[in-house]
Amino acid sequence: MKITRMADYAVRVVLELTTTGTEGRVRGEDVGDRHSVPRGVMTRILARLAACGIADTRRGAGGGVKLAKPASEISLLDVVEAIDGPVELNRCTRRPGECPNDSYCAVHPVWLGLQHDFRGRLSSIRFDALAAGASGPIVCPAKEPTAELTQLGRPTTWTP
Repeated sequence: MKITRMADYAVRVVLELTTTGTEGRVRGEDVGDRHSVPRGVMTRILARLAACGIADTRRGAGGGVKLAKPASEISLLDVVEAIDGPVELNRCTRRPGECPNDSYCAVHPVWLGLQHDFRGRLSSIRFDALAAGASGPIVCPAKEPTAELTQLGRPTTWTP
């Protein structure tokens, strides 16, 4: 299971929209520009977020984008699934019988448990809490320097 770059962009877009809440509208292309989201990708992101009831988009004078509901009612899972579809760790977790081995496979219940835990964790993370816990600006600079991350004790390079 991999969260796509498009879902990552969508998470950052929704996080920024938490600052405007459900009241004010902002231009979608301005939000996209601040997060270095290509215009075509931004259009698709906003369309999917609107279709899932996360964002409210409007064209024309007085138009723009805003959250369709309070940030406290939007989870990380909601946004990821709006963009990437259902979070599935393995094909055998999609539905019973998807894998012919799931009735006797020793790993099948492990995959189910991990998927349940992962979905539960993503569902418990709300955008109001993410915004409140942000240690820096919610709006990313257009050209962000490469950040050093440590993963399993080994430094890796990550560029958003």
